[in-house]
Amino acid sequence: MQQNMLKKIIFILFFTSSFYLCFAANNSIDSRTALAMYKVGNTWHLIDENGKELFSSNKILDIEQYNENLLGAYVIERGYVSSVYFNNTGNIELKSPTNLPFNFQDGLALVMQINDTNNKDVKFGFINKSGKLVVPVKYLDVIPFSCGLAYIMNFDERGYINTKGKFVIPMQKGFAGYGFSENLSPISDADKALFGFIDTLGNLVIDYQFDEVGQFSEGLCKAYKRGNFGYINTKGNFVIAPQFDEATEFQENRAFVSIFNFEKDAHQWGIIDKDGTHITPYIFDRYKRYSEKIAAVKLGDYWKYIKYDGSDLSEKQYKFAGSFKNSKAFVVNTDDTKMFINTEGETIFEMPKNAEVILDCRNNERYEMEIKETK
Repeated sequence: MQQNMLKKIIFILFFTSSFYLCFAANNSIDSRTALAMYKVGNTWHLIDENGKELFSSNKILDIEQYNENLLGAYVIERGYVSSVYFNNTGNIELKSPTNLPFNFQDGLALVMQINDTNNKDVKFGFINKSGKLVVPVKYLDVIPFSCGLAYIMNFDERGYINTKGKFVIPMQKGFAGYGFSENLSPISDADKALFGFIDTLGNLVIDYQFDEVGQFSEGLCKAYKRGNFGYINTKGNFVIAPQFDEATEFQENRAFVSIFNFEKDAHQWGIIDKDGTHITPYIFDRYKRYSEKIAAVKLGDYWKYIKYDGSDLSEKQYKFAGSFKNSKAFVVNTDDTKMFINTEGETIFEMPKNAEVILDCRNNERYEMEIKETK
C-alpha cells in the first residue's frame, strides 16, 4: 500500500476510535455479554464477562474492532478475503463492500473503494447496519460520525452531513473540518494555516488562532501556540498556558502531558489536573489515560497501575496492562500469565496460556504475543 494511503487510513482509524464523548451513550458494548476475543491456533473465540464462550470460529482470519455490538472481521470466501460484521452469536450480520471493516458510529460505518492497483484512487462513503449505502462512495476524504455529524470532502463539495447523508454545514474550498466532541469541532483555514472551532450549527465560536488543536473533553482542549501545548476553554482562552511538548485530552479531571527528553530521544510523561497543577513529575515512558480513577503507566520494561493521586495502586508490575472498565482490566503478568483482574489486583479469571492475540472488546485494546524468531 502506498505510504500516503496508509497515512490516510491510520488517520481515519484514529478518529474512528477517539470520539467517545458524543456517542458514548450509543456505544452499546454490553460488558455483560462481549468482554474479549482471543485467538488460539486458527480459531477465534468470543467470551462474556465470566469467561464463558459465546462463539468460536475458524473462518475468521483476523479481527479489526468491536463496536455497537458488531465485530469487524476478515474472512475468506471463495478464495478471496472479505470484511464482514459478526454479532455476538457468531452469525454474520452483514458484509461490508470495503477492504476494511470500519467501526460503526452513530449506526453508520465507513466504506472504502480502491479503484486502481496503485491505491491512489480511493473513495469513501457510509453504510447503515442493514448494509444500505446511505452516503455514496465518491468522497476523497471523510471523518467518521460524532455528535450525529460527519465531515466529507470532494473536489466540488465539502462540509458536514447528518446521519441521513444530507449536507447540513456546507463549507467553502480551502477549509477543512474534523470531528465533533462536546458539540465543538476543529476547523482549519488553509490560507491562514490556523485552527478554530465551530458548533453543530456551523457557527464559528472560536476564531482561527491555533497552530494545532485536539478535541474538547471535560470543557478543555489542548491547543498549540507559541511553540508549546496548553489548554483552552470553550471561549478559546488559555486556562493552562502553553508549556508542554505534547498533551492529551482530559479524562476524569486528569491529563497526561510531556516534555521531550533528548537523552532518551523520547517523550517523558507526567500528570496534571485542570488547574495545571502537577500530580506527578515527568517520569512515565508510556501511559493509558485514567479510567475509573486508575491509570496504567509504563516505566522501563514494565507497566503498573497508579491511583488518582499518582501513587502506586500496588507493587505489582505487568508486561501489559489494559484500561479498567466495570472494575476489570486485562493484564499480562511477568510470568506471561494472561488474565482479567479487579481493582485490587486479584485474578478474576485467566485466559488460555496459548492465546496468541487478545482483544478487549470494551475498549478495543489489543494484545499480541511477541513472535520469537527460531533458527
